[in-house]
Amino acid sequence: MPVQIPKRTINPLPSPPKTPSPEATRNPLQSRSKVLDFLARIFPRSAMSLLPHTRGVNITSYMDGQSADWDGAVLALPGRERALYVDGAGVENVHLKECIVALLELADEHLQCTSLVISLRKSSPDLGEVLHAIMYVGGVVVTRPPFPTSEDNILVGISL
Repeated sequence: MPVQIPKRTINPLPSPPKTPSPEATRNPLQSRSKVLDFLARIFPRSAMSLLPHTRGVNITSYMDGQSADWDGAVLALPGRERALYVDGAGVENVHLKECIVALLELADEHLQCTSLVISLRKSSPDLGEVLHAIMYVGGVVVTRPPFPTSEDNILVGISL
């Protein structure tokens, strides 16, 4: 005895929105420009040549009602290990040790980096305290960076 097979109803694909989302209209050159600005603050003479090997990141950490924004870049040069470089400006008002531990976990587990390098401005009034806190969790002043650095910054690195 033949069995009746019900007809399938095919739902049409949803139509795309009439106006693009804000994410779609964002200019990718703007983020590249921001990465270039960041690289130029640290490595002014090498920023343009490093740009093709970087991916910009913006990390926001929240702790006890405080937030810290870390702008930076993952630098993945051919033949070298990946490193996460972040700007340490304005971090003196947060729980620095906890934030650095979170950055280390992010760099290791999600970004596959082998080191974290924090750029600190020499002109910061809290430079001594911030530097001490970073060194407390294993940071070391980078004395031989891979490229000539700006005289305005101190690089502090932590190996993972």
